[in-house]
Amino acid sequence: MSKYMLVVASSGGHLTQAMAASRRLNNKIVITNKKGVAALNTCDIEVCSHDTTTNILVHFKNLLIAISVFAKYDVTGLLSTGGPMCLPFIFLAKILRKKVFYMDTMSRTTDLSNTGKFVYKFGMYDEFIVQWPLVKEKYEGVICYGPIFNIYNSRDS
Repeated sequence: MSKYMLVVASSGGHLTQAMAASRRLNNKIVITNKKGVAALNTCDIEVCSHDTTTNILVHFKNLLIAISVFAKYDVTGLLSTGGPMCLPFIFLAKILRKKVFYMDTMSRTTDLSNTGKFVYKFGMYDEFIVQWPLVKEKYEGVICYGPIFNIYNSRDS
């Protein structure tokens, strides 16, 4: 049985950054809230979740999807760049003692996103990555590698 890394992100900028960060990973399962979006990039398996913000029922539906994914595949860890839809997947990964790598979105240049603040506050990560030094200064224990891709030179990514 193959081992898989989950890449969980809302579609749009979150997913673009997650795909850039995971481009060298083999055996990845991409979970996003828009069907067919991740398949445009290279991934082994794509799972569609439900889009949500604060609706607890939608989070519960996504938790059921997460349970299904973890039961079906040998998941070793999870990488997320955010969006609220990632929370049930991160929650379950932590319960199952899987590694969680959370990278807050590149658009957050001075503070964490709301999802990032939630993940940070409740310690739902093994490694918390930010993309800007100003954010790193505010939060103890986070790591800053800089932006995941160069927005000034598209050939750099």
